[in-house]
Amino acid sequence: MLAEALDVIHASGLDMKRSAVRLCCTRSQLIKLVAKEPRALAALNEVRAARGRPPLLG
Repeated sequence: MLAEALDVIHASGLDMKRSAVRLCCTRSQLIKLVAKEPRALAALNEVRAARGRPPLLG
């Protein structure tokens, strides 16, 4: 489930709201899912930082 969510997040240009809509959940539910695996959250935040986006808090 996490891998699919990360694929959608990347395909959505790191837009969490758009990703959540595509996954039929809320933005906060999606962030909580990613945050359950600290390494996934850290990796996603690295990519977000490289693209000038703020980090996600989990």
